[in-house]
Amino acid sequence: MAKLTVSDLDLEGKKVLMRVDFNVPIKDGVIGDDNRIQAALPTIKFVLDHKGKAILFSHLGRIKKEEDKKAYHYGQLPNAFPTY
Repeated sequence: MAKLTVSDLDLEGKKVLMRVDFNVPIKDGVIGDDNRIQAALPTIKFVLDHKGKAILFSHLGRIKKEEDKKAYHYGQLPNAFPTY
């Protein structure tokens, strides 16, 4: 059986759960390198253009020390992703 891709599916009215790699460097609420976000955009747009609902999930950083909890706090994300 051939491997299916998102373009092989009828997406209209469907919810599409997408694991995206948005683990990007963020310092002081500013994204340092958005290549991973840019790479995911064509697939996300495809789902939306075909009347699907994209549900995205990812992770941000790895907690190694107590101060990492503040550095990787999800509260900074709305400021880091204003143009996406």
